[in-house]
Amino acid sequence: MRVVTYELVPWATGLTSAGLNNIASHKLLINGICISANFPQKLEPNPLLQIDICSECFEPGCTASGYVQVFEQDSYVIWKEPYDKEKANEVESATGIRAGTIYWDSNQYANFTVEFGLTDSGKRTRLPIEQAIDLWRIQGAKTLIGHMPSHFISIERLEENIVGFYSVNLTAKESERLYLEGKKKLFSSDPSTLTIAELTERAVKITAMLDVNPYREWDCIYLENEKIWYPIGGNLAFCLEE
Repeated sequence: MRVVTYELVPWATGLTSAGLNNIASHKLLINGICISANFPQKLEPNPLLQIDICSECFEPGCTASGYVQVFEQDSYVIWKEPYDKEKANEVESATGIRAGTIYWDSNQYANFTVEFGLTDSGKRTRLPIEQAIDLWRIQGAKTLIGHMPSHFISIERLEENIVGFYSVNLTAKESERLYLEGKKKLFSSDPSTLTIAELTERAVKITAMLDVNPYREWDCIYLENEKIWYPIGGNLAFCLEE
């Protein structure tokens, strides 16, 4: 999901520890969707960021839920479902991120932090290849299960549901071959070659047909200028330069 509009809506709920005054909190709306019911005033530079804090004490780190991972690549700041091997069983994604990965324009994100007086160091980690692969996996998983949590839908599980491929001016076998070549390249790539860009009208789409009810299709890769592009949502995709 590309950020078009954003809004922090102030509201008051709960009491202080002394039980004297209401605690002020803010809801974060992106494109009209509630992404966080209790958005913090401090954004840490750590790639693992809690954007929906505890509704009882309003202190970051109190609960193990409400997290996104933050990366910056090219001109985008990315909020995605957490994929952290070391902390895989310790944190849960923010409920709002189930609507899909969130892509901020870098300048827009800077304006967002300034406009609402948020603490943000501006130093963010670039997108590693394993996280880019996870963005691709998430996009496929969302095709299959919609707004449900996607962490249990692996690429292998997605492929179990594929019954065929097709594309304009390509045979089914050619489409399948290109998908398999793209997947092989993706899992043996150099992480320094990653580029994110917007898909153009010239990009040729290759679609995987999924044997599920109701029927769904996953636009799994695109071809443009003899390069394979891996869609990650919001009309964005990444490729691996030679």
